[in-house]
Amino acid sequence: RGGPGARAGCELVPVPAKGAGKPVRQYLDDTVVPVLRKGLRELVKQRPEDPFEFLAEFIKSNKPKTSD
Repeated sequence: RGGPGARAGCELVPVPAKGAGKPVRQYLDDTVVPVLRKGLRELVKQRPEDPFEFLAEFIKSNKPKTSD
């Protein structure tokens, strides 16, 4: 079986996550914070009955497309 981090005849070798090695704040600012801010703005506008469900769905449906 092949795939990222796999080598023939060896155990799977973990591939570092994108952003590994960045400070936590920088990683969050580069990844989830932009979508989270938009979601919170929309949450305040709409004031849904279940804000957790609303925010979870917003984040899922507005996840940026990766260029990998």
